[in-house]
Amino acid sequence: MKKGLSIFSALILTGTATTLLTTNVQTHQNKINQSNSESDIDWSLLKNINNDYFKNFKETHKAEVTNFSARNIDEIIAYAQKKANEYIQLFQNQNFDLNQIIEYLSTENSNFKENYHKSLQNQSNIINNQISSTTNVTTFSDAQDFAKLETFVKNLRIEKAIFTTITATSAIAAAGFWAAAWWFGISIPWAIACTTISTVSGGITTALNGALVEYDKELSKIDKAIIWGSMIYYLGHIFYKFAYITLIAGATTVTATSWAFPAVLALVPVISTISTWISVYK
Repeated sequence: MKKGLSIFSALILTGTATTLLTTNVQTHQNKINQSNSESDIDWSLLKNINNDYFKNFKETHKAEVTNFSARNIDEIIAYAQKKANEYIQLFQNQNFDLNQIIEYLSTENSNFKENYHKSLQNQSNIINNQISSTTNVTTFSDAQDFAKLETFVKNLRIEKAIFTTITATSAIAAAGFWAAAWWFGISIPWAIACTTISTVSGGITTALNGALVEYDKELSKIDKAIIWGSMIYYLGHIFYKFAYITLIAGATTVTATSWAFPAVLALVPVISTISTWISVYK
């Protein structure tokens, strides 16, 4: 892969648990404010989700594992978790960002790479099919509207960090299951589903990041003292242009594959809230 080319960028170019995820939003904000890193990965949160996922795996997936012996399931969980923990330790020690994590896992495991790209392409196709040229003009008139937009953007920076962490966590879990599949073929369904979750969450992460970068660039050109009306709409529309379709498509896929990685369900209300807010700027 060419240096500097994000594996997630295809989603932008072609288309334009749960308790853990909702813990103290201010903690996430503080970490973002204190960090100069683009990764936004909360390693503490990532480890907690990973540990809880494997710890509760048999109970969470009781229906799916009933046809397998307890020994086989225990061996799969132990092996996949061991690999996942090794990856986490390596990535944290080297302070990998999200793209570096995906590239490393893709190089490490050809099955992960193949399915990741396949899932990425499928998600791109879904987004392309949902793209619409319809534009609904909304009127914005005063500083109060801009204040609301600024609050939304501030919260969005926090939420992007959560998406980034879930993307990395599910990718690492997927890689662990792909490693286990070498010895235990029955782990493949979880490997595929976790791969899909990571590509969807990663696509949303990239879309939000692209929107925030563009927003910051355009905002720097505008005199805040006189911002109003069409200027506010223009700034808000950046988020619709970059992220709305990706969010809507992602919500459907996340819900359908959450059986494999239940923590991702916490993203659904977040996606819904962001989508509803952005829809004003169609």
